[in-house]
Amino acid sequence: MTLLLQAAAESGSVTGFLVTIAVLFSLPLVILLLGRLFEQFF
Repeated sequence: MTLLLQAAAESGSVTGFLVTIAVLFSLPLVILLLGRLFEQFF
């Protein structure tokens, strides 16, 4: 996780940094949603 943040910071692009943060925050939400779907179907 910190490696991704460091890579985004070193690249110097603010957009890349924001995209990295957005992906990091959205991953847990996606995993939670998939977990609930699996609970319903199985």
